[in-house]
Formats: sequence, structure tokens, C-alpha cells
Amino acid sequence: MDDISAFAGLITSLRSAVEITKAIMGIGDTNTLQTKMLDLTKEIMSAQSCALATQSAQLELSQGKRELEGELAKLKAWNMEKYRYELQNVGSGAVAYVLKQSMRGSEPIHWICANCFQIGKKRFLNESHSDLHFVYYKCQECAGKIRIKKVPQASEPDLGLFEPAATSTSRKMC
Repeated sequence: MDDISAFAGLITSLRSAVEITKAIMGIGDTNTLQTKMLDLTKEIMSAQSCALATQSAQLELSQGKRELEGELAKLKAWNMEKYRYELQNVGSGAVAYVLKQSMRGSEPIHWICANCFQIGKKRFLNESHSDLHFVYYKCQECAGKIRIKKVPQASEPDLGLFEPAATSTSRKMC
């Protein structure tokens, strides 16, 4: 039963109860009076049932409204948060959302998973491991991974550019 039909049923039951009450006032016969009292009791019970159905429908609507308001607040907060980030190439063709320079403030530099960001979640890419040439980052939510080529630091020799010196002497092969 929807809320409009429950409310209409309540009004109909109450009108019938009023009509029965008016009819009872002019009855002198005991049997007829008992019959009308029974009819009045039925209409009052029907009105109570419709009132409960209306109240239940109104409660469901109120709960639905609160849920939608909560969801709207979350979406507004996410829109404010996502405005702070921009999609950038973080190296080796990998992309992540990075905090805009103007929004950084005192926050440390961090990367947000592009997959999670697209579905409204802010999940950090954390370094999972590294090898000689790459650093690997992983999202703990969706398990997305990116790999970034290591940049040689000043204290480390650049092994990637090492070439053996050519010699002027050559050996004959026998």
C-alpha cells in the first residue's frame, strides 16, 4: 500500500465512522444499536490500520531522505577533495593523481591511485618494493600497480651509461 492510498483509506474510514456515530444517536432498538456499534468498531480499526500504514510510509520516506542527504554531503565533500588533485605522468608512462602545487600546504607529496580516484575513492599508492632499475608502487584498495624507473642519485654511479673504453689493439683470431 503506498502512502497516498493509505492516507485516502484513513480519510474514508474516519468519514464512515462519523456517519455511523450520527446514525447511532437516533437508534432506540438494542439490536440495531449493537450492529451499528460493531460497524463503528470495524471502521475505527480500519482507520487505525490505515494510519499505521501512512505513518510507516512517512517514516520510510524520511529515512530515504536522510540517506540521500548523507550521500549528497559525501559527493560534495569528494568534489571539493578531487579539485585539489590533477592527473599527471609520474614517470615511465605511469599516471597518478598528484596534489596540485597550489593546494599542497604542509601535506607531504603523495600519489593517488587513478583507478580508485575515478570511482570516488582517495587511495594512496605506496611503495611496495624495488629492484635495480625500478621502484614499484601498489594501491592497497584495488591492487593497481605502477613501476617507475629509478633516477640515479648523486652518490650512486650511473651504471646505465657505462661503456667500456675501446682499445686500439686488436687480436687476431686463429
